[in-house]
Amino acid sequence: MLTNQSRRSHQQVRAPIVVVRRRRLRVGLVCSLLAMVSSLAVVTGVGPSVDAGAAGPTTPTTAKKSNKTTTTIAGPTIALAQFPVQGLCGFVDSYGANRSGGRSHEGVDIIAKKGLNIYAVNDGTLTKRYVDRVGQLAGNGWRLTTADGTYYFYAHMSAFADGLSVGSTVVAGQIIGYIGATGNAGTPHLHFEIHPQGGRPVNPTQSVIAVNGCKVTDWPAAAIALASTTTLAAPVPLTAATTTVPATTTTTTSTTTSTTTTAPSAPAVPGLSYDPALRWHFITPVAVLTASSASALQPNVAKKIKVAGVNGLSKTPAAVVVRISATSKQSASIVVHPCDAPVPAATSLTVEAGPMAIGYATVAVTEGQICATSTGTAQARVTVVAQLESAGVGALPVATHRVIDTRTTKRLAANQLVTLTPEMLGASADSQALTATFTVIDPASAGTLLITPCGGSEVKAPFVASRMTSFSMVVRMNSTGLCLKPTVATNVLVDVTTVWRQDAPGLFPITAIRRFDSRTSNVPLGATPTPVVLGPLAGAPANVTAAQVSLTLIGGANGASVFMWPCAQPRPEGSIAVVTPNRQATFSIVTNIADGGFCLASNAPVHVLADIVAVG
Repeated sequence: MLTNQSRRSHQQVRAPIVVVRRRRLRVGLVCSLLAMVSSLAVVTGVGPSVDAGAAGPTTPTTAKKSNKTTTTIAGPTIALAQFPVQGLCGFVDSYGANRSGGRSHEGVDIIAKKGLNIYAVNDGTLTKRYVDRVGQLAGNGWRLTTADGTYYFYAHMSAFADGLSVGSTVVAGQIIGYIGATGNAGTPHLHFEIHPQGGRPVNPTQSVIAVNGCKVTDWPAAAIALASTTTLAAPVPLTAATTTVPATTTTTTSTTTSTTTTAPSAPAVPGLSYDPALRWHFITPVAVLTASSASALQPNVAKKIKVAGVNGLSKTPAAVVVRISATSKQSASIVVHPCDAPVPAATSLTVEAGPMAIGYATVAVTEGQICATSTGTAQARVTVVAQLESAGVGALPVATHRVIDTRTTKRLAANQLVTLTPEMLGASADSQALTATFTVIDPASAGTLLITPCGGSEVKAPFVASRMTSFSMVVRMNSTGLCLKPTVATNVLVDVTTVWRQDAPGLFPITAIRRFDSRTSNVPLGATPTPVVLGPLAGAPANVTAAQVSLTLIGGANGASVFMWPCAQPRPEGSIAVVTPNRQATFSIVTNIADGGFCLASNAPVHVLADIVAVG
């Protein structure tokens, strides 16, 4: 029942009195209706929710407890240009229903699978962000305000869409977040409210019914258009692509797009045979190429880099893991490869004009050397971080594990040291290194994130102001764990994707080969899982269970997060790579392989290139 104050705030609205009879439905029953959502209209009942009045979701609104028969005054029906949730979904009219503490429900709950898109219902500005904290009812949420002061409140999101912050302008149909169960929510759903001209909430059910999109799984035209308004030049292959990925053909299911790919065999690395006994030994990093004008990479010229015996490195290394740090005055793609093999159509690192880019490559050593080839002039520093030897560690891919997200706790201060213990990292005592994605969000200014095995030599990851920066890093750790320190105040996210430890299978380099390129069909990666088939790989074991993938993302207007996983398993909650709007980035990821491949998906349209560089 609305409070008297609520009635006074709407006394100018001469709407009929509506009597709604409700009976409680268990959430499980509502969820079971999703299987029949194609015929779902509006059913009566209540679902789990929170109240979030004009004062915000952390301030519950007090109202008289509702009886089973509730009399409410209908507010104005606000027209929505877009249904707020990607289908399939279901919702009930539970406005005014009882809640704990004498509260009443002030919105509509739209129940849907976790991770589905949440859309802006009208053009407007994001004026407030709610971040999930212990005891907070709303969880992650947005307040979207339109020009006349009307605002829409979204609660319980699993995550925010990348590139958005308070003050961002959005258009109807734009992705602003993803379905979740944060805050006071028992099952994944969106709690959605309408506050006309910034006042008390009104029943949003009729507004939602008018644009009911619970049957619609396709993205709105606006979301697709936003991703395609800026055409970016993709990294230029150094040779003609050896893999042809035809336009997607489908064996229709509700979850997976089956891609038919004729994949040629990847050539074997000259002079290198697969040996399951070999392991990676992570070492104190050794620079084998320094960034200078004299040593700059020149366009399409393979630069030979001596590795064997340099500053204590093995005199006969079979292969190495290298870190590449590069800057350029123009966009360029760099690939690290064996010197006595043709330059592969693959990317180890994407460099944009201006800021430094950091990437990693696993490459065989031939005649004591490795080679680096770039599409443009670039200042590059190449550092060996691991050697393939008779003793060491293998690579164990894990479901993406978020270790820290300071947005949910407290922003890191300048020079604040953070220790991530092995337990936090999901690592064992014998682990030597991690592959992780480090994301810097909303820094106070340009700065550097220092990443070290606690007490050891540091890796410097520079970032720019006023934008999100992500790095995929292979970093050493020790028994204390991993230490982080930003030079300026900022938020930091760390997502672990691989643990390098003794009992993990070996990972062996092959000649890099491109196995997926969404540009060939001009169909960006999206929410529908897309399989990537490894195909025949010369020199690889008969039954590949893991692969190292160099993943290049070409972001559209909204940016995107990309997910990678074995297709037979559920999509993980955490993404493995993030690209900001209108940018490009390359990530080195180790993934489990099942049924000869893996799956990719994204939360927004994004072109993706996937190159296989090592297998195990």
